[in-house]
Amino acid sequence: MATSDPIADLLDRYGDYEIAGRETASGNGISGWQCENPFAQRLIQSVLRAASKIDHIAYSYIEDDDTLQTQILNFHDSAERYQPQSVFPAAGSNSLLFSFVAHLKALDVHEVYYLPPMYFTLFHALRLFGIRARPISSFHAFEATFQMNLPDRKTYLLLSDPIWYAGVQVPTAVLAEISAWQEKTGSLVFVDGTFQLMPWGKTLCEGTVRLTPDSTFRVISPTKSLAIHGYRFAYLLLPKRYRQRFANVHGSIYSSSVAENNLFAREALKAVSARTITNSLISLAQARYHLMVKKGLIGHRIDPQCGYFVFAEPKPVIAAFPNLLDGNYFGQGRFPTYVRINLLSPKLSPLIGND
Repeated sequence: MATSDPIADLLDRYGDYEIAGRETASGNGISGWQCENPFAQRLIQSVLRAASKIDHIAYSYIEDDDTLQTQILNFHDSAERYQPQSVFPAAGSNSLLFSFVAHLKALDVHEVYYLPPMYFTLFHALRLFGIRARPISSFHAFEATFQMNLPDRKTYLLLSDPIWYAGVQVPTAVLAEISAWQEKTGSLVFVDGTFQLMPWGKTLCEGTVRLTPDSTFRVISPTKSLAIHGYRFAYLLLPKRYRQRFANVHGSIYSSSVAENNLFAREALKAVSARTITNSLISLAQARYHLMVKKGLIGHRIDPQCGYFVFAEPKPVIAAFPNLLDGNYFGQGRFPTYVRINLLSPKLSPLIGND
């Protein structure tokens, strides 16, 4: 039932979606999160071979892996000419999103601003910790009517880049304005950059690197860009002055990781740097997208630029599938006929066939 609270409505929708049925809950639908990936076997086999030689008895803390941290810092220096102050690896991006909000609570923060849309985990955590979330726009950054109203004081701003459900990046001009505002006010910016390593171009051109490293938190998820979800690995780029406090908060909630995650993380960083798997996945997603357009399976759409989701108007064959996620799941009611489609969904391959 709809309420006067849009955040409560969004969280209720997600809750209903996740318990609606076995297929939905496991993410196998057209709008779901499970992915086909014919390119990952060699990496997985490498991790499995190495796993036979590690200690499965002792606690394993992925955030204490100095070799992994060096790999991450070197990767961003090489790929983006960006030098983060510090890095905090973890078992999955959700743990980082939730821990960041817990970290804000530990800092006695009572209010934050956000650029919609924001992933429901952040909404959920903000609500649990009693932190008010105030939007700086009524629109999403890809909309022609988009404009934002940044507060004229030092505060906290949360944003998602790319806008994951539509596969589009926050425009460079918007990020430039946020960067100038951050420099002027000294505000802290948190970037949910889960899909940032998956642009449809051949090189990384991430606009959030212009944000001030001393006042920016940025989440990256190699498991997303490799579409390997059986392991859990993401990391947070963050100011050095916050790392120990954040580590304490995260550790009190999630404790240690699974031993294999450390092995996978190192291999994943090598694969992310090489981009062979990611580029193959992007090529597959692009081919499927163009086939869907050619075969008339989708109509009007927001052309994707990254990731493996597209936000589009489904034609009857697609629309007949159950549990499609429309814009209301993302705080987006201005495209009432559009739904999110996973271009790597296992349900999509038999539907579109080959050209």
